[in-house]
Amino acid sequence: MNRIMLTLLMLAAGVAFSLLAQANGDEHEPGLAREANVIKAVGLMRFFHPHDAVEAVDWNAVLLEGFVLAEDADNDKAFAQSLTDLLGDLGAGIKISGSESEFSPFNGSTCGSYDPAVRWVHLGFGASPMAESSGIYSSRRSVSGVEESEEGEQFSTAMKHWPAPAWRERSLSLSAQARVVGEGQAALWARVDGPGGQTLFFDNMADRFIEGEEWTEHSIDFEVPEQAVSIMFGVMALESAQAEFRSVAMHDEEGATLLSTTSQWSLVAPQSGHEMEVEHEPDGFEIALLPRSPEPRLAAIDQYIPEDAPHQAMIELVDGSRLWVPLTLCQSGSELDDAQREMLADRFGAPDLEQLSPAELARLDVASLWPVVRHFYPYQELVDDWSGLLHAALESSIEVDDRKSHRRVLQRMLSVLKDSHINVIDRDESSQIEQALLPIDLQAVDGELVVAASQDTDRVQVGDRIVAVDGEPAAEWISDRLAHHSGPHHRNMWRAGFDLLRGPKGEKTTLKLARNDQRIEIELVHELDQLLAVRTGDPVDELVEGVVYIDLDRIEQPELDRALSDLDEPRALVFDLRGYPSGLQPGFLGRLMDREDDFEGWMRVLVAQGPNGDLVEGERFEWGLPAIEPRIQAPVVFLTDASAISYSESILGLVKYHGLGTIVGSNTAGANGNIQTVNLPGAFRVIYTAMRVIGPDGEPFQGRGIEPDV
Repeated sequence: MNRIMLTLLMLAAGVAFSLLAQANGDEHEPGLAREANVIKAVGLMRFFHPHDAVEAVDWNAVLLEGFVLAEDADNDKAFAQSLTDLLGDLGAGIKISGSESEFSPFNGSTCGSYDPAVRWVHLGFGASPMAESSGIYSSRRSVSGVEESEEGEQFSTAMKHWPAPAWRERSLSLSAQARVVGEGQAALWARVDGPGGQTLFFDNMADRFIEGEEWTEHSIDFEVPEQAVSIMFGVMALESAQAEFRSVAMHDEEGATLLSTTSQWSLVAPQSGHEMEVEHEPDGFEIALLPRSPEPRLAAIDQYIPEDAPHQAMIELVDGSRLWVPLTLCQSGSELDDAQREMLADRFGAPDLEQLSPAELARLDVASLWPVVRHFYPYQELVDDWSGLLHAALESSIEVDDRKSHRRVLQRMLSVLKDSHINVIDRDESSQIEQALLPIDLQAVDGELVVAASQDTDRVQVGDRIVAVDGEPAAEWISDRLAHHSGPHHRNMWRAGFDLLRGPKGEKTTLKLARNDQRIEIELVHELDQLLAVRTGDPVDELVEGVVYIDLDRIEQPELDRALSDLDEPRALVFDLRGYPSGLQPGFLGRLMDREDDFEGWMRVLVAQGPNGDLVEGERFEWGLPAIEPRIQAPVVFLTDASAISYSESILGLVKYHGLGTIVGSNTAGANGNIQTVNLPGAFRVIYTAMRVIGPDGEPFQGRGIEPDV
């Protein structure tokens, strides 16, 4: 019986699909239970079985073939055997056993030095082509005892990143004296990016690299185009060169120096790269990039996978049998010859996804995304029932008939992760509609959306409450939006407000407002390209004598450097951290610190030692900010709210940990750590938090955020 007919019969019988499905397969509609088996088994093979075949096939084709088996098998036992046969064609050692019998375990230690063990090592999640490059995340098959080298030309750089708006249509000059001690090459570099990451200017001195031990003068002069979004610049050492720079400075067209003592440099270096030493002198920075002592470079399997990690995984199938999949293979048993690779590539070539119905495409996206978050999401404890989550998403995918309902299935599936970073973006060109914002801004207050700013104060006033949206009561409208957002309630309310503001450009939205005892109905047009500003004063202001206000959401790095350098012992200092301070370096916090930052290891990349969220710690990171003289002794206040997310929360985490000031406002978003971007076959892009972060109280940060002191 096909799925459409089955759905119609169930609806006719008055059976409603529940979005809160139970975990056990036998409590679900049999077809969905089989499909769930396909998704779990294929996800396990794709990301954990270390055979060459897993990189020779198109996994969309494998999933679609598995779904055909689920629909066509005469009974559950026949389905279980056919699924095992399918996966057996894609690897080695795939076995099925009865419900009571155990499959003889494979032990990777039986592989000798002549035939070493092979295993997938996921540092975070970086499996191509789903995962986009995110620097610190990687997924690769690793061979025990085999040294693994970095790919491509190696270099280390001390760099800075600025937002570009303050410098548009202006001339800048990066200059320094430089030398190379011994053999090797070095360079200055600068890059200007525009919308969508488009490179507008780039110069890394590739045609004039710095060589030799004599100090020489160098500069890069460039114009910042009107459409520029970001500016990046720095100094670099190629390969293992020891590079030294002095009088490193950035100047504008009038010769003003744009780097101050509070400017912090970031070191970006490969595993066998460089250490950085930085000093500030009156004429600029002195920077040394010193090559690290060579160290043995362990294979990832030897470096990250514990000795007691499991060597196989098991999935219970719908007929009660068990599917066993090796997680480790000896190298000789993991290889394909060219003929085998070509045969698999022909059998499991890329399918024509345009031939799938909207419901089938949504099911394929669920099947691709669920294993990623199930195996690699760094806060596994936040989800009570992963199997129920999968079944609910499969059930709801049956009803998908357009891009909007497709997106909502993915949003609902991800909503339980309590991750405010999560966003589901439709990349289908035919679905793209130019968006614009209403000429107001909103604030969430006590479960309602309240006007916080208005461009038309005659019709809409600050303090007006939204009581209906296009005729729908506001409470119901908000409740529907909350169901499609991940994260804590206070952040989801903030996102619901943004959902109301954003819509197709030129489209009208009718709002009913409550103002005192009045009820006012108005029609507003989505017409603004940018959010209406609530804060419109100068980003640096003296509120009253000696009380200095700095808006970190709107200030540029050079202006912040100048403002802090010019401070003359204020009576009090107020930093506004409502929002996201794009491009600002955290070094300014050093002016508030009485000791070096010792908040260590609060950013953590996890390693999957096995499937189903079996994660162990892989890498730790921290900022390690230095204390900077002269220290600001005045009382300090940080303003914040639910719009503060990620980097803003990192700053506030150090404020909280070191007691650098009083935090005033409302709870922050509760999502921190580097994101990962996953591209789905249905042309949706999903963003989620891929790093585990520890809050200043020593507890996991996700879903909690920074609580204000006042």
